[in-house]
Amino acid sequence: MFRSNSNDVFLGEYIDGQLRLTGYSK
Repeated sequence: MFRSNSNDVFLGEYIDGQLRLTGYSK
């Protein structure tokens, strides 16, 4: 799980060196 500077939290995974978002929660 990755967290941005804001309170927004999003789920994702790295594929081929790129971050692919699998879901987003606010």
